[in-house]
Amino acid sequence: MNILRRLSLAMRAAILTFRYPALAPTGKPGALARDDWGSYEYRLFRYGFYNLLYHNKVFTALERYRRQHLRERGLYRFTRPIYNPISRLVELEAAKAYGGALDWDDFSHGAIPLQNADDRVIEAVRQVFKWSNWGQRKSLYARNASRFGDAVINIATDFLSQKVRLELLHPGVVKEAEFGPTGFVKRVVIEYERQDPADEKPWLYTLEIDEDHFATYRDGEPYAVHADPFGRLTAEWDNPYGFVPVVLAQSMDIGEGWGATSFHASIEKIEEANDLASVLHDQVRKAVTAPYYLAGVTSLDQIKEDVATVGDEDDEESEEARSSVPVILGPEGSSAQILVSNINIADSLQTLERLLVEIEDDIPQLSLNRMRREGGNLTYPGVTTAYDDAISRIQEFRSNMDGGLLRALQMAISIGAYHRLDGFRPFSLDSYRQGVLDFQIAERPVVRDSLSKRDQVELYTQTDAPNEWSWELLGRSAEDIAKAKMQQVDTARQVAAQLISVMAGDNGRSRLAAGDDDDAGA
Repeated sequence: MNILRRLSLAMRAAILTFRYPALAPTGKPGALARDDWGSYEYRLFRYGFYNLLYHNKVFTALERYRRQHLRERGLYRFTRPIYNPISRLVELEAAKAYGGALDWDDFSHGAIPLQNADDRVIEAVRQVFKWSNWGQRKSLYARNASRFGDAVINIATDFLSQKVRLELLHPGVVKEAEFGPTGFVKRVVIEYERQDPADEKPWLYTLEIDEDHFATYRDGEPYAVHADPFGRLTAEWDNPYGFVPVVLAQSMDIGEGWGATSFHASIEKIEEANDLASVLHDQVRKAVTAPYYLAGVTSLDQIKEDVATVGDEDDEESEEARSSVPVILGPEGSSAQILVSNINIADSLQTLERLLVEIEDDIPQLSLNRMRREGGNLTYPGVTTAYDDAISRIQEFRSNMDGGLLRALQMAISIGAYHRLDGFRPFSLDSYRQGVLDFQIAERPVVRDSLSKRDQVELYTQTDAPNEWSWELLGRSAEDIAKAKMQQVDTARQVAAQLISVMAGDNGRSRLAAGDDDDAGA
């Protein structure tokens, strides 16, 4: 059996089989037991299953292992994806990681602000981002990590166009990866099916990279796919960089090499919520369309009216099967009974509500979606205190993303320097070791405080803080503030002069009036 056939079977098995153990690491630490969490088949299953959750297609016909899934988890056979917070969680984390536009001028602000970066570094980063279309791809980078638990950046060099760029790969195409003690990739095998225009059928492309060499294969055999710096097609060439130009970033580092998603420990609770919600929905449906008890009818043939049927009677998952109850025939003299189970819907809804609250406690990031709609008049300090756990989770996710992106940028600049590409010539492969590339991605607030400026100005006013604080908060420049202060001083002087003039006039009239009185007395 060739490699392509084995890969196809592995992917098919991952799609058709519900691999429940793949959803959590169960191995023991150390070399005595090897964990399956990082195995290729388990990862393929996780990525596919997480993708169904993200698109809210779990428990539907698109989930090929649906019956096995429901049976193994003991769920209601008509469970549907009624409650699913995964998509909004992924979009929230992606937006909080790299929301907004890049600051192409100097990267001092924007979605990816840099610090400790000189003009040479900024110019190199700008070039890499432009060649990589990173203004758009940055969100996909974070979205992949949030959705799959893993995100992959391949630093690719195009010798024909003289460019180095950050290419995003689906984590499912990374068949193997070996990590060093600090989590950096020491060896990687990238493998996927491809079909060039001249090919009659797909073939298996394999790229193997370690710290010493690159090699490419076609269906397991060495095959020259890429051109070297001299334009020659070759199947194997030396790695001159001293590192593997691939970065694997994790949404949540659980010490397993491969990452976990923010929701991986809450999947069972989400399934239970959908189980209960589906039962309640169907129970309401049955109560509305309750069947008749036919007393004295021994056969449906006795009924003259034609009864229209909806859907395939043999299909357990049809709309009719969910909403109907079998007709029961009884002898003459019998009395009708309620044919729909009497479920206390109000109590069941309270149980469901408690379960949803429990899920949000597990994934506090979800509360940020409701903050602006239900947050009331919380000030910025109040928001950061009330949502501290959610903000901390977002900061951890963002830190993991920034760390991977920073390594990818440093690799890209080093590679561009080695090949003497335009914009990278001030650097070399030793630039990072020498500290030249020791720049960082700056911290930025998870919750913007611009909405609470009014509260801050009021606080400054109540505490008799200097007016300059309020002006600076509102974005006034030092020059504008100086002018405003001069105007205030001039205005105060004018008011004081007018007041003195008025008081002087009043005093003159008072003395005149007093003199008249004296004359009259005399």
